[in-house]
Amino acid sequence: MNDAGKRPVEGVEAAELRRSLPCRKCRYDLRGLAIGGVCPECGLAVVDSVRAAIDPMAGRLPRLTNPRSVGNALLWLIMCLDAAAIVLTGRALGLRLDALGRPHLVEMMPRGVVLGAVLVAVAALPAVVLLAPPREAEGIGVVRRNLWRLGGGLLALAAGAATAWALASELAAFAEIEESLLLITLALGIAATMLPLRGILQTIGERSRQYRTARSERQRAIDMVAAAVGMIAGETVRLAVRGGDLGILATLGGTIAWISALMALIGFGYLTVNAVWIRRALRRPPPTLHELVTRANTDEG
Repeated sequence: MNDAGKRPVEGVEAAELRRSLPCRKCRYDLRGLAIGGVCPECGLAVVDSVRAAIDPMAGRLPRLTNPRSVGNALLWLIMCLDAAAIVLTGRALGLRLDALGRPHLVEMMPRGVVLGAVLVAVAALPAVVLLAPPREAEGIGVVRRNLWRLGGGLLALAAGAATAWALASELAAFAEIEESLLLITLALGIAATMLPLRGILQTIGERSRQYRTARSERQRAIDMVAAAVGMIAGETVRLAVRGGDLGILATLGGTIAWISALMALIGFGYLTVNAVWIRRALRRPPPTLHELVTRANTDEG
């Protein structure tokens, strides 16, 4: 390990662990052992388990006044977006399969389920309020601007889903392109919410080492926006050549749109996992070195 990794526990080899800490390798309780010692069960250096337990970077960040509420709000927000995406793509997929002679899914998801996307988008708004930092917090301006944009994105998603439902219900011309309306609505909602959510995740996610150090498991908001662009582009091509002699272009556009929609759904799954990591770190923050150890030969009172 490099010097930066050793620095948080330098000079405390004579200290003893004063609270329970499972060994990183065998889970043996190391309480009472010196940091300079080894695990009696597996021989792993105690200091390695200490380094794995503490998170100095998170400890240097400003403390949240309501970490549990923030963690719960973030997870609720992502779950609401998940639900909206599932409703819109589920109905759109049912329409696609119905056009291919397989009406079973569209029968299970009638047009009225689209209003469910409206409800969950509105239900996510309280989470935006809970994510807001107190007025005296440092850097409040940037965070609040992102939260305002996120709230606007949720309202735009709700309005778009309601509009798609109303148009498809009242006008036959729009009923024929309902699948495209739903996918475009979802794509616009993704773009409107992911861009401000990107900054919020960067700010809150720094408190989770698992999120901060993840690579392939960490969902980037910009990738979600790219999937949204693919959905819009694909459906635009399909609508532009609809009813003409360029059927192959319509097929290509639809394929691009659905591949992009699938990537967006996978991205929502990763975002949910990321939100779980962050919530866990906020609800149970890692101990500090001071909380773990006490110097040998000192009176703890």
